[in-house]
Amino acid sequence: MRLKPPHRPEEITGALVEDLRALLGPDLIGVGLFGSAAGPRYRKGVSDINLMLLVSEAAGLRPSTLIPFCRKWAPARVATPLLLTPDYLATSRDVFPVELLALAHGLKMLQGPNPLANLTVDPGHLRLQLERELKGKLIALRTRIMAGGGEPALTALTREALPAFGALLAALCHLLAGEYPQPAHLALERLAEHGVKVQAFRELDQLRHSQAQAPEGRLLALWEQALAELAAICHDLDQPHASQGANA
Repeated sequence: MRLKPPHRPEEITGALVEDLRALLGPDLIGVGLFGSAAGPRYRKGVSDINLMLLVSEAAGLRPSTLIPFCRKWAPARVATPLLLTPDYLATSRDVFPVELLALAHGLKMLQGPNPLANLTVDPGHLRLQLERELKGKLIALRTRIMAGGGEPALTALTREALPAFGALLAALCHLLAGEYPQPAHLALERLAEHGVKVQAFRELDQLRHSQAQAPEGRLLALWEQALAELAAICHDLDQPHASQGANA
């Protein structure tokens, strides 16, 4: 029988873990749920079910072991798992602090202890990744706005680009204020409270969630204001004081 997306992820998590144990045996150290399926934003048939698998170093070199699992559960919208090993986690805090912070604050363990429960990241490493990622976003946004396309293109930009800022803005809040907003969309509010100018981003986010149609020309004005806000954030990240930060 072809599997279907569950009404709630909890309906299939037991079976998922059972299948993983059968395939990996003692090489399976932990299983965690993350993304929308780990919280109240899950929508049947729309949301993917994202799994983090912590496996032994040897199993990390044999991902083909999980091909039957991926094929079986794909119709239920179980995404290809994030396959991690203890060594990868231990040696990646300097290069992926943004991603590890997001995972640490959104992980619901189904088996085993949370490997990121006591995560700390170096503020200097976090500042550097944020500067690199946000400067990349700045260039990408400038390019997309130049490409034009009118109001429909700007509406699509609002719908598609803003979610990509979620983890970055939450990590920026962590760096500047020592807190990681939960849920991450509260980052804009928290950053504003700490004096970071993000008014255009906040208005764009409100428009995205309300799906209201902005007055003619308003989206372009907001996005160009957002570019100015983003450029200012990037400039500040380039200053030494931006590395003050805090632990997770």
